[in-house]
Amino acid sequence: MNYWEEDRATGRSEGTTEWSNVRITAGDDFSATIEMDVAYRVGDAEPLLTERRRIATSPPGPGGAYHLDWTMTFTAARDVVLDRTPLPGESGGKTWGGYAGLSVRLASALEERQAVSADGPVNFAQSRHRSRARAFDYNGAIDGTPMGIAILDHDENVNSPSPWYVIRGDVMSFFTPAVIADGPRALAAGERMTLRYRVIVHPGRWTAEDLALAHARFNAGTTE
Repeated sequence: MNYWEEDRATGRSEGTTEWSNVRITAGDDFSATIEMDVAYRVGDAEPLLTERRRIATSPPGPGGAYHLDWTMTFTAARDVVLDRTPLPGESGGKTWGGYAGLSVRLASALEERQAVSADGPVNFAQSRHRSRARAFDYNGAIDGTPMGIAILDHDENVNSPSPWYVIRGDVMSFFTPAVIADGPRALAAGERMTLRYRVIVHPGRWTAEDLALAHARFNAGTTE
């Protein structure tokens, strides 16, 4: 069942994603915590998969930088297989294959776009890039002001260091730690899978060294 793309004839996806029990706690320092339950079902049937989601947002720091710590715990209600559009070279593979999970699609106004991983600058072939890395940053400029977004993969995540899928196209700027890009993942009934990421919105352009330092802090459990 496809829970993302919509059927063009019906305007709906095959699978249904529902959220409930939303709780938001706001801090006096402009931090916030958002918690919710998510259910993945088919029609009105009982959920195949549930998710407990927590997003902790930091207060703004120097220059307006802030981060969002995502924790997502998935529980299989019955045996399930998490899959994605096949990669090029696989049966039925597509050029856009492999994307799955937490993703960022950037504003179209972003100019002078570039990407860097914790291992160094990124080169694009036919507007796309795939690699494995501990962290990734996509940056550019809006009205001449440089800024970017970094995503840090937690070392305890499935398939860490994460596979990444990045687009720098004429009309689309996109990147994702595509956790199951390299292949499906089966979960037995009752089995859990937790994914943790830190998303940092920052002024300026980050280097591989900036990413490596931020990744180390995240995995050490610091809130900076």
